[in-house]
Amino acid sequence: MPLIDINEGVKEIKRAAKQGMKGVYVFVPTVNGIRYGDPYYDPFWAEAEDLEMPNEYFKRQCFISGEPDETTIPAMAGLIGADKLVWGSDHPHTEGHPNSVEEIKCAVAPLPALDQALILGENAAELYDINSC
Repeated sequence: MPLIDINEGVKEIKRAAKQGMKGVYVFVPTVNGIRYGDPYYDPFWAEAEDLEMPNEYFKRQCFISGEPDETTIPAMAGLIGADKLVWGSDHPHTEGHPNSVEEIKCAVAPLPALDQALILGENAAELYDINSC
């Protein structure tokens, strides 16, 4: 989705919706150094919400993955729901977290026990269709 010019992005999302698109891809690196939470993007997000583009798809099919040392996991759980969060360690790669289990437990400690259980493994079991024994 072109977002260098936000007005063009709004036009494009409308055009895509008219052609039957149910969602759009937003390039991960921010545009022009402006973070996606900046008010600059508000017209685009408002249009996407009005078109009900990302919400239904996201609720049905998306999970957000974080690393154990991320400090925003509790805040993200509050924004999108703990049932949409999983974690990964990248271990044994050089950028990995060798003490990932301890780190992720500390990261989710402020959350209620049910949310912790979801993030620590129940969500991944659902995502990968792994039955518990």
